[in-house]
This record gives sequence, structure tokens and C-alpha cells, in this order.
Amino acid sequence: MSLIFEPGALRELFGAQYNSIHTLPIDVTVRESHSLPSQVTEKPVEDGSVISDTTVLQNSRLSISGIFGDSEDKSWGEKWQELQEIRRLRTPFSVVTSLGTYDRMIFTSITANRDAMNTGALFFDAELVQIRIISGESVRVPAAAVQNSDARAPAQDGGKKQAETKSAAESETIGKEQAKKVDSSFAADLFDWAAS
Repeated sequence: MSLIFEPGALRELFGAQYNSIHTLPIDVTVRESHSLPSQVTEKPVEDGSVISDTTVLQNSRLSISGIFGDSEDKSWGEKWQELQEIRRLRTPFSVVTSLGTYDRMIFTSITANRDAMNTGALFFDAELVQIRIISGESVRVPAAAVQNSDARAPAQDGGKKQAETKSAAESETIGKEQAKKVDSSFAADLFDWAAS
């Protein structure tokens, strides 16, 4: 497995020797975990059920457990320092794995694992996520087009309208009249019962 970096950002960080695409090989890849998540949208409807009409592809994720050892040109300590600098730089890079190449990856976590048994190498775990970069565009609209935009706009569907509701004063008057009817009806029933 290798991490591949574009030259511009690394040239700023490490100097002129990075005038070409740079590769940081991982000496031993112990484990790779590839995650390609998706999210299914859920929208509740009136009958209480949920409909799903869209799937959103989320960013790919990659987990790596690897080992940096000493090589002819770099020690494992120098490789670790380089990995930390690349993380601090926050510039997207490519990762070549056994299952394919991921572009525009960023570290979300790097953990070094040290104990008495692995003093001659660096065991590490890294979490990466693929990012999507968009670009915006500003467009200048002539003032004449904005002034006449209402005249050219299509009619809009107003949708279903709810029935008009009565004002609070009207509702209160209606409520009092209904209460009087209930009271007089109850009194009449009570009178009829007592008379019988």
C-alpha cells in the first residue's frame, strides 16, 4: 500500500526534492478495511408509513493498520514525522490499496501503537475519508433582466388550501350559545324527571 501526494503541497513542506509526485510506501500493511457507505432517505407520509425514494452515496472510508520500518533512505521515525506533517497540511492525496486507488483522501485519525515488543518499527492505525470538492461560480445578471423577471415568471400552483377559520371572538360567541343550549337541555330533562 502506498500514499501518493501531489508535488505542490509537499514541495512547500519538504523542499525542492518533491518536484514530482511523491510516494510514501507503507512497509507492511497488516489490515485494510474498505467502507462504501450509502444513506437511504426516509420521509414520513400521512398514513404513518415511511417512503424511501433516494439513495445518497456517502464518502468512502478506509482504515489501515500498517508498519513503518527502517529502510536504506529513511528510518521509521522519519516516516512517522512525514506522516504527521502530511496530516497537518490537510491536502488531499491518493491511496493505492490492494482493492484499488482512492483519490482525494484525508486523514481523520492516526494512532501510533508502541510497546516493548516493537521498538524497531512503528505500528500504526490510520482512518481516512474521501472528500468531495466543489467549486462555485458567480454570474452577473443584467439589471433589466431582474426588473422584468416577475412579468415572465410562470404562474405558481398555490396547492390545497385549508378552510377558513373563524376569529376568536366569533368562536367564543358560538361556544357560549352551545353551552346555553346544553344547560337549558339539561335543566329541561331534570324538570321532566322530577315531574314524573
